[in-house]
Amino acid sequence: MATQLGRPVSAPTLPLPVVRRSDDEEAKGKSAWIALQKHDRKLLKQEENVLARKKAEAAEEDRTRLSAHQAMEAKMKSIALRRNDFDRKTMDQIGREYRREKMEEKQKAKQIRLEVKDLMQSQIVESKQRRKEAKARQLLEDEQARRECARLVAEEKAEKAAAAEKHRQEMLETSRHLAEQARLKRIAVKEKEANEQKILKEYKEMMARQDAARAAQLQAMADDQARRMALNADVQKAQQANDDAMIARIDRHWKEKYAADDAKFKRECLERQ
Repeated sequence: MATQLGRPVSAPTLPLPVVRRSDDEEAKGKSAWIALQKHDRKLLKQEENVLARKKAEAAEEDRTRLSAHQAMEAKMKSIALRRNDFDRKTMDQIGREYRREKMEEKQKAKQIRLEVKDLMQSQIVESKQRRKEAKARQLLEDEQARRECARLVAEEKAEKAAAAEKHRQEMLETSRHLAEQARLKRIAVKEKEANEQKILKEYKEMMARQDAARAAQLQAMADDQARRMALNADVQKAQQANDDAMIARIDRHWKEKYAADDAKFKRECLERQ
């Protein structure tokens, strides 16, 4: 294969021809370059203005959400205070009614005991008087007193039986009255427990509705944030991180608050029971 001869190293190097533009072409190039730089600076300034406006809108939206969150917290605190005040007043009223019923029951029982005691004392006095009269008649009339004694003994037995029957009927009436009072008291206790269960059920339903509303609100915020991120992916990365952190803090705060409210309400229900 034949080899090709190359240029010797010692051969002189010829300068390349330089192509120069005319003055008009250089002026046109410079003016076009200056116009392009001005256009680039204008576009950069417009982008900076748009970015600043978007940041201001995001900050205003954060302030609006924070104000709404604070208003919601104040409203929930007011509702909790009103609920606690209502529960306290209800318990005080129930306690007063229960003490009044107990006092009335004690007074009625005391009055019944006094009536029974007076009746027994009167029966004893009458029985003693009859015995004295029988003894006197027995001393005055011997033969007649014997026959009369048998008759008096029979009459006394009948009277004692009648008095015992009357006393038994009164005691049965007293027992029925006490049983009726106990039945009414059990019914009142059952109604009270049913009311507490109803209140607890309504509270759980209200908590479920509030959780659903909060979840819907958080989902709407997440959807809006996703839309904003899709439109301004490069600008909203830092803002998205801040919004996610704020949403997490708000959600954690609400969960802790509702958990504390549930525990407090359950503890109060157990104490009332």
